[in-house]
Amino acid sequence: MKADRGRLAFTALILLFVLFFIVTSFSYEHDARLIPLLVGFSTLVLVLAVLVNEIHPVSIVEKMNVDWTKDLKVQESSLKKKEKVSAKKLLIIICWIFGFFLFIFLFGFPISIALFTLAFLKIEGKASWIKALLTAVIVSAAVFVIFEWAMGFGLFEGVLFGEITPPI
Repeated sequence: MKADRGRLAFTALILLFVLFFIVTSFSYEHDARLIPLLVGFSTLVLVLAVLVNEIHPVSIVEKMNVDWTKDLKVQESSLKKKEKVSAKKLLIIICWIFGFFLFIFLFGFPISIALFTLAFLKIEGKASWIKALLTAVIVSAAVFVIFEWAMGFGLFEGVLFGEITPPI
């Protein structure tokens, strides 16, 4: 199997970007460079794995000799048979995304995250009310704890609650 030159070039371009990111990180102060280097070296390992796979493709699933690979092969073949994403499905996804951004603008992050999670799980995910509500509460609480409490960031509260338009 011959390597696709376009994919190989794109992967090489990503590799160069990651290397530039790592080299630039060394110019930061000691404490400030730790996270960029951690992310950079982790990404470097993954990009190198992709690059090796682009040059010499190896199907890991075929090399494994475990029972669950049969299920994966069946899933892969059934996915290929399914029809491509229709324009209607794409339009629905785009509406969800724009609706989420509109809700963030109007109501702010705290309310929008809860409402979006609840609505998306109930309508698109067809989850039960209990699962949807519980997940919305957990996600909202996690966002609050991570950003507002632990990091001290004040999340955008929304134009309807007196917040000025966020800087772009």
